[in-house]
Amino acid sequence: MHIPEDRTTLILRVQSPYLRLLEINQEHESDFEVKNATKYGIEKLAVALSYLLSPDNEIEKANYEVGLAARDLTRMAGTVTSSVSKQLKELAEELDMIFTELPADPWPINGFGAPGVESRFG
Repeated sequence: MHIPEDRTTLILRVQSPYLRLLEINQEHESDFEVKNATKYGIEKLAVALSYLLSPDNEIEKANYEVGLAARDLTRMAGTVTSSVSKQLKELAEELDMIFTELPADPWPINGFGAPGVESRFG
């Protein structure tokens, strides 16, 4: 697999919160609320990384997934203990910063995208 050199820094920026989410998930493997709060973010960041690792996919596609993960972590932070909640909020802020800095396209079919992400496309 050839990793696109121009995406190396971005891949590492997305990979860092992804790995931290995996750690939180593993540290609290018997806590259903934590598992529930992290699973969607883990899934979305895995998809974003997959897109970024493929030169055939646009950064905009990956960044939409980052936006989805950020919105979900913000929403789910209120469902877990305060220490985990704080970590999820920090990760959401980090991902939101990435989402804000990079290009992203709205969902191709009007009315079917994630409202929390779609609202960013005025």
